[in-house]
Amino acid sequence: MLFLVLIIQFLIMSLVSFEHLFASVVQELMAYTLYITGKNHPISEAAWIDFTAQNPEFHPDPLNTINPNTREHLAFSGALAYRQGKAVFVLIRGRIQFRAHDLEISLPVAQHIAAALNAEILGEEGEMYSS
Repeated sequence: MLFLVLIIQFLIMSLVSFEHLFASVVQELMAYTLYITGKNHPISEAAWIDFTAQNPEFHPDPLNTINPNTREHLAFSGALAYRQGKAVFVLIRGRIQFRAHDLEISLPVAQHIAAALNAEILGEEGEMYSS
């Protein structure tokens, strides 16, 4: 009987750990992307670099990922990524994008960027966020 109780406890603990892991994976995959776009113009590399130089809380962030098939680490250059706290902001094709994992943290930072660059914040479906 004790053996059966231990097996049930193990299964429950395993299920809780799996649920936590599954929730974190889903959160990463389902995170919504927001864009900081110039109101009448694309955001230039020079403007983004100048902004980050004037705001020392932004630190360069290399874009790294792991190839899921080969487990090889990949680093991308050419995209200007900067981290401020946990949020990473990347300039790609004239707009700055970031993942909205925690809007309470990332949205005020994005609003600061948008105000400084005469830009606005848009969601994936074109909805506007106040800036």
